[in-house]
Amino acid sequence: MIPGIIATIFANVSMVYAPQFASMATGISFVKRLLESFFTGFAIGGAVSLLIFPMTMRGVVFKEFTGYIMLLRKMTKANLTYLQSLEEGDMFFGRSDTNVPEKPKRTSEAQAIKDTLAGLAALHGKLSIDLTFAKREVAIGRLGPDDLQEIFKQLRGLMLPIIGLSSVIDVFERIAEDRDWNHPAPKKPFEELDDPNERSRMEAVQDWHAIFKTMREPFARIVGDIDEGFEHVLITLQLIKPPKREADAESEGDRPHPGEKDFQSYHYKRVDEYHSQKRNLLRRWCELRGFSLPDDFFENTQKADFKAPDWYHNVKNNDERQKYRARLFIVLYVDFLLDSIALTVHDFVKYADAKVESGKLGRKRLIVPGVKRLRKWIKSSYSRKQDAYTDEQHGMNEDGNRASNVYLGDAYNKRKDPEHLPPSTAWEKFGDRLRGIAHFLRSPASSFGFRAACATMCLAIVAYLHDTQTFYVRQRLFWAQIMVGMSMSPSAGQSLFSFALRLVGTFAAMVTSFIIWYIVDGHTAGVLVFFWFFVAWGFFIVLKFPRFIPVGMIYSVTNTLIIGYELQVRKIGVTVSESNGQAYYPIYELAPYRLATVAAGIFVAFIW
Repeated sequence: MIPGIIATIFANVSMVYAPQFASMATGISFVKRLLESFFTGFAIGGAVSLLIFPMTMRGVVFKEFTGYIMLLRKMTKANLTYLQSLEEGDMFFGRSDTNVPEKPKRTSEAQAIKDTLAGLAALHGKLSIDLTFAKREVAIGRLGPDDLQEIFKQLRGLMLPIIGLSSVIDVFERIAEDRDWNHPAPKKPFEELDDPNERSRMEAVQDWHAIFKTMREPFARIVGDIDEGFEHVLITLQLIKPPKREADAESEGDRPHPGEKDFQSYHYKRVDEYHSQKRNLLRRWCELRGFSLPDDFFENTQKADFKAPDWYHNVKNNDERQKYRARLFIVLYVDFLLDSIALTVHDFVKYADAKVESGKLGRKRLIVPGVKRLRKWIKSSYSRKQDAYTDEQHGMNEDGNRASNVYLGDAYNKRKDPEHLPPSTAWEKFGDRLRGIAHFLRSPASSFGFRAACATMCLAIVAYLHDTQTFYVRQRLFWAQIMVGMSMSPSAGQSLFSFALRLVGTFAAMVTSFIIWYIVDGHTAGVLVFFWFFVAWGFFIVLKFPRFIPVGMIYSVTNTLIIGYELQVRKIGVTVSESNGQAYYPIYELAPYRLATVAAGIFVAFIW
């Protein structure tokens, strides 16, 4: 998109001024100076990005790895906090002292999980995009492209069970909705409740309180082990610095800490201990339900016998059985996910230690993409396949996410023509190629190109007629003409969205240009300082909010045009500034005029 904009500006400037040249030598000199100014800007930008503010995609990806693991740690702790809050709170409606709203509100513990989950999903999407570019870079570092891909694979494997753990919130919300429990619980004692539904609810709440109090210690212990595993990975992969620890030999003994050499074996022992104690969880559950299990029940399940409570033998209490069975499944689901997370984290710990043993993390070396990756990169640069019916802008869709193609099978790869069978002979194939010429000329892409050309000529024709050429140059109508080419989009919906963003960006630039110039009374030093400050906000929008890229781009460009022109006039004078045919306007007239020309260009593009 950016090279297209640069080419459009270069072509428009050259063609607008071409009729004013008295000789070919004058025109060649103009184009030469124009090229020199463009390449000078490219050189300055390249030098700043490489020498003054160097930043590689690998550095961005490593920071995202760190943030990803930190969010996973935050998610596991938030889930543990939520489960512990269910020991006393009402899991079907949040807090019992909450006023009755139209829609039940989550507790702070549950909302913290959902907020962290949203941040994790956003970071996952950004990392999956940035990783592609990081693997192609040539850099001095420790981990290569394959290592980056493997780390992302490990993180992706951890994301799924941790997200599944947060679904306990949805389970309780669904139960509350199905049984009409999504309202504050009555404050009467359990024995004084007359409504059977409310009595059933309070019985369920009290039962869950007992369940989660029983599971508090093992869940807290395994979450602590998971968190230490994450910390070990961060330290071992050199994503964070090792924290300073105060030695406490009495309480910890010879226990290894995250980042130390023997931590992997210690972590495996802790994870395996939790995995082997699943039977204790079932034994606690049976004790709560009134079952009496012998000591060797889980060793001899075929011969072992147990004593069941009266409600279990009563056939009429089948609903009671289903109720308790459903609660058991929820507990087993949480236990399984915690166990799965712990095992996956341990695999991540083993991977990090393996990188240390291989020597990759010991020294830096030249990182070069492999031949296979370079071949795929080159191939993708000239064989990009896109759906002609998707609207893309700067590689992103209207939601601010990177646009991506979804493979729907070979049947959707090419539209079938019901009136024309596929060619079978050489002559039919030759005729089919001739038909392809007509199909190309009437394709959606060619019709859009024709629309864009017609829209551009609506304003450009003024520059190519003898009677209006001077007016075109003097009043800077090429600003509107360039805006037509930049604003055209295949669909009306995206065009309207883009038009609104460009108008907002231009209006903001008009306002800030007044502030930049008049807040220091036009003194050059102060103008440059405020110009730098306000233009930086435009690039902040480009980097932080990809959905609003047109706002940031046109905001920065418009400020540069207005302030740069006024400083130019101050330096070389009004007479020399008007020698190119453009009329001089003071800043309080130039800024609104810029907004008017941009609006005119956007209006023409919208019509077409």
